[in-house]
Amino acid sequence: MSVHSSGKRFKVNPVEIGIFAVVTLIFFNSLYSLFHDRPNIAQGFFARSKAEAARSPAAAGATVTQSLAALGTSTLLCDNAVSNQDTQHLKLRLNGAICGAKTPEEASQLTKTSIVNTTNQFRATVFPDTRGMKFTTDYIPLSEGINAIQLDFTYTGGKVVSRRLDVKRAPASK
Repeated sequence: MSVHSSGKRFKVNPVEIGIFAVVTLIFFNSLYSLFHDRPNIAQGFFARSKAEAARSPAAAGATVTQSLAALGTSTLLCDNAVSNQDTQHLKLRLNGAICGAKTPEEASQLTKTSIVNTTNQFRATVFPDTRGMKFTTDYIPLSEGINAIQLDFTYTGGKVVSRRLDVKRAPASK
């Protein structure tokens, strides 16, 4: 009986060869584009967008203006437990002092800040700055009518300072 020794034999999968070929072509195309100045698809798209904006600058700026008009900012004062405000903005960013802290040391004891629009149950992301004793939020969507926004500042030891901001959003003008 003869024993055949079988050496390692590698089989080539045609799908892998195809994928390798496509990736290699993309790589060399990118490399070629680095050294030769030729417009690509994105440049052509942006050139058309700029040309369209040049023909109608009012229309191009109107969308940006409308978007910015929908956003507002309100500064919260800690003096009153309940504050009232009127707005036409669709979204509102809150900022102001961290309530319940008179010094940066007291502000550093802040463990949690919760800001919720109880009208539509939106929970804002709060960005506290305990050294500067202030905070800001992301944009809070407002429902038409009165929006009760509850602010709770929780400190080490269980101390909670609460404020409420009632924001009356007028109907959107048409």
